Amino acid sequence: MLLGHKETNLSAGAPPTVNDDITFGYTVGSRWIDITNDKEYVCLDNTNGAAVWIETTQSGGIDASYLNRAALFMAADTRYLTHVDDPALSVGDIYWDMVVWVKVTTPADANGIVFKGVSFVDNYEYLLFTSASKFSFWTRNVANNAHQIVTANIFGAVPADTWCMVHVYHDPTANRIGISVNAGAHDTVAAAGVRDSAGSFHVGCFFAGGVGAYHDGDIGPLAIWKPAGTNLTAAQLTWLYNGGYGRTLTELSIAGTDGAHLAWDAAWNLSLTLLWPFNEMLGTRDPDWGASSLTEVGGTIFSGAGIRG
Repeated sequence: MLLGHKETNLSAGAPPTVNDDITFGYTVGSRWIDITNDKEYVCLDNTNGAAVWIETTQSGGIDASYLNRAALFMAADTRYLTHVDDPALSVGDIYWDMVVWVKVTTPADANGIVFKGVSFVDNYEYLLFTSASKFSFWTRNVANNAHQIVTANIFGAVPADTWCMVHVYHDPTANRIGISVNAGAHDTVAAAGVRDSAGSFHVGCFFAGGVGAYHDGDIGPLAIWKPAGTNLTAAQLTWLYNGGYGRTLTELSIAGTDGAHLAWDAAWNLSLTLLWPFNEMLGTRDPDWGASSLTEVGGTIFSGAGIRG
């Protein structure tokens, strides 16, 4: 085995071969990303004419993989993930919860995280972003004539380059929306329902009058629940947070632990609608649960280290 300077190929059009070796500067640990087939490889042996590469791609169906990687966004690139409106993404004036893991490189105003709508000025459904260096959750009321805004003041300023689990919800019985971070206490405000808009669903940005505000950092697992008659409890959120280590898809279906079996538990009437792991190296992000795949806009969105990465 020969050693050379470390070479990385981030835009290959095919898998590596035995001839992609020391001659071309590859060494043990070099990465190779096949953007045609959405595959990643790492070099284990760079011997001339006998290189050994192993595929490291994690498919959405491999349990725990979504904890190792995340979607990496750079605000200057103006790239984001999107899906057109569909029933799973629309929430409206019902019980619903959203949990998303977020890491912000440099907390700032208008750092887009999750948005469903056309423009948050007056044509949207819900928006999660950073405002004055805090996580802020906005919804549009049913009458579509007012913003409903709650900011995570209890948690305080967003820490730089640190994973946070953000929970937002709507309670149509109490007529309130709320936000919490890392399974902590919720800030809540009164809400006159939440409208069901026809706008597209976006991850990594939001729009105001046609101008985009983009995420700078990483976004990890994102899940939407539409429970019948309740919202996620404090115990369930604590279980999901897991001391900052998150939970796998398999763990979501294990009964017998406080907060477990969140995919479907008759006792709580909780229904998991969508779960994106964001474990892909690049390209379309497919859900582990549900059917709303997210496509890239503006260019390739690569992966970064996930919660347990």
